[in-house]
Amino acid sequence: MGREFFVHPNVLLGTNVVIEEGVIIGKPPRGFGSGQLETRIGDNAVLRIGSIIYAGATIGDDFSTGEYAIVREK
Repeated sequence: MGREFFVHPNVLLGTNVVIEEGVIIGKPPRGFGSGQLETRIGDNAVLRIGSIIYAGATIGDDFSTGEYAIVREK
């Protein structure tokens, strides 16, 4: 399996972020286009397989998702 994931524009990734397969970061919520809302992921975050982080989310350091988690904007 490849290490495929998708990062939309206007996403700020901290250092040492682990992004597993199938993760989408910066998915725009309804009414917004790709890259319109800034998305921030802190240092040492772990985004596990299949997780979706919506645009407009701000995630601090040492954050970790479970598999297939969804984090909404704001």
